[in-house]
Amino acid sequence: MGEGTLKVPMAMHAQHRKKLCQALAGRVSDQAIILLQGGEELSVYDTDTNWDFKQESNFQYLFGVKEPGCFAALRVRDAHALLFIPRMEKVYEAWCGPVKPPAWFQRAYEVEAAHVDEMSVVLEKMGVKELELLVLRGETNRDSGLQLSEPSFEGKEKFSINKEGSQILWDQLNECRVVRTPVPDELDRPVTCTGRLAQERGFSDAAEQLEQVLQFSIQVENTGGECQRLTKDLSAAHKQIHKLRRQLAQKHIFHNSACWQYWDNEHWNDVPRDGSMQMQEAYLFYLDNPEANRWARIKSVGVERLVDFEAMTQERCDTKRRRSIRILPEVPKQWESPPSRLWVNDVSSKAHIETMRQMRAMQREHLAEASFKYQAALRGCFRVGYSCICGSGRRNAILHYGHPAEPNSEQVAHDSLRLLDMGAEYHGYTSDVTCTFPVCGALGRCSALSAEAVWEAVLAVERRLRPGVSYKEMHRLSQRVLLERMTAASLFVGSVDDMMAAGLMFHFMPHGLGHQLGLDAHDVGGYGPGERRQDDPSIKENLRCGRVLKENMVITVEPGFYFIDYLIEEALADANKAKFINQDRLHDFWSSVGGVRIEDDVVITKDGCRVLTCVPRTVAEIEATMAGAEWQVSSSCCRSYTAVE
Repeated sequence: MGEGTLKVPMAMHAQHRKKLCQALAGRVSDQAIILLQGGEELSVYDTDTNWDFKQESNFQYLFGVKEPGCFAALRVRDAHALLFIPRMEKVYEAWCGPVKPPAWFQRAYEVEAAHVDEMSVVLEKMGVKELELLVLRGETNRDSGLQLSEPSFEGKEKFSINKEGSQILWDQLNECRVVRTPVPDELDRPVTCTGRLAQERGFSDAAEQLEQVLQFSIQVENTGGECQRLTKDLSAAHKQIHKLRRQLAQKHIFHNSACWQYWDNEHWNDVPRDGSMQMQEAYLFYLDNPEANRWARIKSVGVERLVDFEAMTQERCDTKRRRSIRILPEVPKQWESPPSRLWVNDVSSKAHIETMRQMRAMQREHLAEASFKYQAALRGCFRVGYSCICGSGRRNAILHYGHPAEPNSEQVAHDSLRLLDMGAEYHGYTSDVTCTFPVCGALGRCSALSAEAVWEAVLAVERRLRPGVSYKEMHRLSQRVLLERMTAASLFVGSVDDMMAAGLMFHFMPHGLGHQLGLDAHDVGGYGPGERRQDDPSIKENLRCGRVLKENMVITVEPGFYFIDYLIEEALADANKAKFINQDRLHDFWSSVGGVRIEDDVVITKDGCRVLTCVPRTVAEIEATMAGAEWQVSSSCCRSYTAVE
């Protein structure tokens, strides 16, 4: 999306296709062909304008194609992938730009071939036989209850669709999307080191050589590779570039006695020498272009780490050993979430913080939505993943506020809480972040008690997340912590065990703890094949994720506490529940809080979890940020937990 944004390689989607075909191996015929239909542009009713286009999520996952109107075929045996693109008339160029040929699509999306129309002919050549065509026509989406339409194309009547195989495809594709693909090796930040930078640092000899090689490389590339000699020369040039860059990095700033250290929550530790050399080289590239080369993947003594150079805190000198030391915060051991999700969470966190600081009393609520979208767009995310929820005061209790009938349009009262649930989207992947904060900058007593209770529920859950944990049990844990904290705040009286048995928390948190997150805000796979949330009558809340967690799943953790009129009235009318509620204390909260929600995006790691969201959470952090204190958003500032039993 331009300079300073994240480059997402098409190799990631090729890896997704391979993963799906491997999951289908042995379950369907190895001669089976998967046929997918991408999204279409839709007219606004009977007008000649269109609704904003969003690619169909499964098509995006497997191919990353941004254009509408495409189809794709994928052979299960070898993940052989083809694109079918719509035929455009010449007039298209006048209104919409160049008509891209099939060869462009083949190169851009790294598929084996691309065709215009000719779908039935190509499928026949691929050897599609009776009952070997698979389409995404299985059960309904387990979250929405809706179902994709079966692909429709000219010549479809020539083929038979395998319904049983299509159901298997649906289930396995959902399961592939549940466990996120590790960051591929091909994802390299663009290297933009130039001889000019090195020369300024005093490395003139190597700098001049590097500049000459770079210039020669550019000249050769501009020829388009017209002859074999130039191709060989270009390869030699790139090898020389790598060699000279390493020479520069070894001399750069730190000299040969340089050292890097990192904090492991207890001690400062020297980075092993092999990793230190890599960091020096990567740091040179970072200095030349901080936006593009902020992160580096460093492999040392068999462990790969993601380093965030922007998060470096200080530099000091070790006079005893005569070396300069560059200080880093804690270095995460490994980062397995897709890069687009890391990027979009950073953008969303920064946009939330800027929006928090700009909010004032007597503004209209929708200014928060406008601010967030603007701040996200400045950082390369021009879409949001869902309708922005920008409540204030009592309207914070409307869980999906911001819809067309309630469009974030009311005036923000003095001393009210804002609840902002907004997430930027990048390359189809969305974040989902909720912040609750006081518009006046300081939380009132009841608001602070509610916020602290919700925060304790967040911490209790995140400290226990790991592979093998049931998310249903985490949902119940969040309910228990909220009941305990609000009992301590004198809102409830009695035994928490009895409150849990009576289902009291449904009236104060009618939604579930969280959901899957990925190409959709409520992503697929919250329940496994053959399972649905209605199957467990013990959970009355709308829990969108009720499965055992796996490593590399990305989920939300979003407990809340709300004062929703009709639900509280129902609880008060039920003697079995009303006995737990301190009605004198209830009205103090009911009139002033509305609702509080805290929502983090979390990736499950090998032995715990890592929080991708980086925004102020505690009462002290929120009030300090609202007062103008600096808040740093970076990967090294995100919380990370090793699960406790």
